[in-house]
Amino acid sequence: MKLTIAKSASMAFGSMVYLMSTGYSLAVDEKVYTGSGCQAYYGSQVSNFDHRGHRLENTVTSGRWAACPIARDNTSNTNGLPAVYVRMNRSTAATSSYLCYLKNYTSFGSQTSWDSAIYNGTGNYSMSLNLASTSSYGHYVVYCKVPRSSYLYNYRVIEN
Repeated sequence: MKLTIAKSASMAFGSMVYLMSTGYSLAVDEKVYTGSGCQAYYGSQVSNFDHRGHRLENTVTSGRWAACPIARDNTSNTNGLPAVYVRMNRSTAATSSYLCYLKNYTSFGSQTSWDSAIYNGTGNYSMSLNLASTSSYGHYVVYCKVPRSSYLYNYRVIEN
């Protein structure tokens, strides 16, 4: 009995070492960033956003662009970014669509891949974005055009 348990544990450890050496991860890295960490894309529009502790709010009468950085842990990954969920609220007073882009850049700032999504409904919504391939040692940014009187609550990033 003891020999069987030891043999099983040894095989499981060997399989784990093999998977780790081939670049496969046993766990998915997942983070949630508050919308209040996003910044106005255009410097002249900084005062158009209210940064509350739990969200970013557009306080003017037209849509404004916000940039939301993503800290990257697996810097050598080129197999994409499985999912980014942007959680927002589009106000009934909104006069423009809620539009978001997820972009990947090389380490020297050249854009290599992107995805986009649009929402025209009202109320709370979770928008899904992903990238099929990414640049090693590059960076990711979410850009959203936040309609008037609307919020960006947070964005959840799943990295492999």
